[in-house]
Amino acid sequence: MSTFFPSYLFPLPLLFVACAIIYRIVRGCIHPDRGPRLYPPGPKPKRLLGNLLDYPEKNAAETYRQWGKIYHSNILFTTALQRHTVILNNLRDGDELLGKRSRLYSDRPVVPMLEMIGWDYNMSTFHYEERWRRHRKVCQQNFGPEAVKAYYPILTCKVHELMSELFSSPDDFETHSRKLSLAIPMATMFGYDIDSVDDPCIVPANTALSLAENVMSEPMSALANFFPIIRFIAGPGFRKRVDKVRQATAEMKRLPIEFVTKNVSDGTATYSLLSDFLQKKLSSGATPVEEEAVRNVAYTTHSATVTFFYLMAVNPGVQRRAQEEIDQIIGRHRFPEFEDRPLMPYIEAIYREVLRWKPPVPLGVPHCLTEDDFCNEYFIPKGTTVFANIWAMTRDEGLYPNANQFLPERFFDQDGQLNDDNRVLAYGFGRRACAGKHVASSTLWLLIASTLALFKIDRAKNDRGEEIRIKDDYIERGALVHKAPFRCSFMPRSDEAERLVHELNLSTAPSSVKTSLE
Repeated sequence: MSTFFPSYLFPLPLLFVACAIIYRIVRGCIHPDRGPRLYPPGPKPKRLLGNLLDYPEKNAAETYRQWGKIYHSNILFTTALQRHTVILNNLRDGDELLGKRSRLYSDRPVVPMLEMIGWDYNMSTFHYEERWRRHRKVCQQNFGPEAVKAYYPILTCKVHELMSELFSSPDDFETHSRKLSLAIPMATMFGYDIDSVDDPCIVPANTALSLAENVMSEPMSALANFFPIIRFIAGPGFRKRVDKVRQATAEMKRLPIEFVTKNVSDGTATYSLLSDFLQKKLSSGATPVEEEAVRNVAYTTHSATVTFFYLMAVNPGVQRRAQEEIDQIIGRHRFPEFEDRPLMPYIEAIYREVLRWKPPVPLGVPHCLTEDDFCNEYFIPKGTTVFANIWAMTRDEGLYPNANQFLPERFFDQDGQLNDDNRVLAYGFGRRACAGKHVASSTLWLLIASTLALFKIDRAKNDRGEEIRIKDDYIERGALVHKAPFRCSFMPRSDEAERLVHELNLSTAPSSVKTSLE
């Protein structure tokens, strides 16, 4: 959500300043200053508002990277109304604080608006307490590196569906890739097979996401996060919009869960996270605590498939080498399979480089410090919100020379072997790393391998036969960045590729089966 980010906490005229003055006075009386401390460098705070007016309104990750150069520090500190923020621009500091000291840095900041709109069910927002530990255990059991293999048939089926759609209507690749990003979590968590982006189970989710994004981007929401009492005295229009988001969110969660529950009772459910749990509940019993954990985990995995697919289309220069590797290892007579992954190092390098070149969440999801701490000589007070600037870390020229260039070759050593830099920073740090990263990794790798095995991706051409330039522009959408709309073409590489697509028999492939939402 955008209100996680300091860059989106802009003030309302007059009312905000008045609230700020009152807040500063009251807070200062309750929590008096403990004396001078050596905080990390950063812009000089102003009286009353602190650094509130310094936060960038857009492109925050790059702005903080530039701040690091200005203040000659990889650790930055800002404060606004006695709420402190630390930005980590360096991988070493991220590993030290968010990894080695994860016991202190695994909490989440308080965002009152998330509770108001009903989004506090999301595991990524949970505080570092027993509720989060229960959910994390469920994720580890069901989405760990070995457990994820149970979902390979579903992932394969969904990627093959995408290949068929790209063949039949390549101009709609954006819609097809969006469908895949929705289909994977719905199938793995609910055993639900979506037909299109207009599926009756997806429309409420899209509605809830759109409404939530609009409300959370309102200045009143930012104000309510600083001054929670605002939510009780806000105007009826704002409260009505908040209630509408809550209702849409409840509907978004209800439909797929009712679908799985009905199918389990009827004996028609296919394998999924929720159906497996409900089968256990019916046969041997499960506690309400376990049930709450699985119900809430079910909607927390979000795929980076769409952004990943866009990046592949924008950067076709590596295709020839990748396709040579595919042809050499598996030939042209079959689709890539997960068992092929260790045998195709260049495809692996492409996977790593795409997520390095444009991390989908440039500032990651914020952490919160539970105790006072020191980093080097700098003091970081309890309650500080801590951002890992993934964008800055992946632009570190010491780690990634020519960091702005898309170079899969950077992941090979001098002997031509994959190096040991197999970590994807986009998945986060420490105990709060992305719970669904193994599902995402498997899906994205198979997507890359399958697309390059079947298609040649080129720039689209206009009516005069001239290539249409693809701009490297991205759109910020709250915490995320998305590729701006563009056009490209997908041409089957060979007659064998066309034959493979024609022979896809999705009706008999292992998949989830939707019976009814009624």
